[in-house]
Amino acid sequence: MRWQDRYRVTGRLGVGPMGEVVGAVRGDGVPAEVAVKLLRRDLAARPGTGRLLRELVGRVHGVGGDHLVAVWDSFCDGEVAGLVMDLAEGQSLRGRLAVRGPLPPAGVAATGARIAAALSDLHRRRFAHLAVKPENVLVDGERVRLTGHCVVPLLLAADGPDAVLLNSPQYTAPEIPLRAPVGPPADLYALGVVLYELCCGVPPLAGRGATDLVHLLPSRPGGVPDALWSVIAALLARNPRRRPTAAETAHRLAAITDSLAGLPAGPRLPEPPQPVDARRGRIGGVLAAVAALGLLAPGPAAVQAAPPPPTGQAPSS
Repeated sequence: MRWQDRYRVTGRLGVGPMGEVVGAVRGDGVPAEVAVKLLRRDLAARPGTGRLLRELVGRVHGVGGDHLVAVWDSFCDGEVAGLVMDLAEGQSLRGRLAVRGPLPPAGVAATGARIAAALSDLHRRRFAHLAVKPENVLVDGERVRLTGHCVVPLLLAADGPDAVLLNSPQYTAPEIPLRAPVGPPADLYALGVVLYELCCGVPPLAGRGATDLVHLLPSRPGGVPDALWSVIAALLARNPRRRPTAAETAHRLAAITDSLAGLPAGPRLPEPPQPVDARRGRIGGVLAAVAALGLLAPGPAAVQAAPPPPTGQAPSS
């Protein structure tokens, strides 16, 4: 049965680098109104695409709720392949950031807690999202929902780590260019990048290449409270084993949200503060200054680090 025989398209919702999204209607126990992500033809035509889609959807079928857009079905009809998911209302976090600029600290923490809760749901099923970025977060009032969680795992299975790096270079964890195993910790690094961007309007390593991901440690932008920065810094640890889990992150961010209420948003920065090079010290600075701050010293897992780092300090490596 062709996919058009199962779904009646009602209109185009958007287009992105992996394909387009259309609204559709169907029955059979699946929500009547759905969104269908149609993959690019070159992706759909690859051998094994249908099988990989079925495997991926089978692992997360119907997993959704307040923070995650549920995926219900997949299809691959010759040169047309796609995913069927909840029809989610709202604006992308990318669009909101472009219009409104950085969020107040309480808004950053609350948004991050909801994204982390969605990641926790996926990670409990041993499923890594691998495309956590503002474009894949939908905001509708106070509701925040994560989407886009099957396409990049499909590319990873077919193309390896380069697929992740090319899809989201600014949100790529350092272990990915090193060809290390890719899993849930990569999602937590990407979440740290998103939270950093929500604080100041720019990713921590904007304009840098893949090689820089391995050596550079993001610096703290001004105006980020200690409690919030301690979470972001933990997420941005270069060593994936030093990052907190999604469940831990959701708990920590939810716990500090009320204490951040009333604090103003920081300014939108044209570029991030100079990062720290773990090999040479702060770019343009000296290694001794970095060593004095303890940036290169080994220590306990970043999620347990205390007290919070002072302004300008980079996350633990």
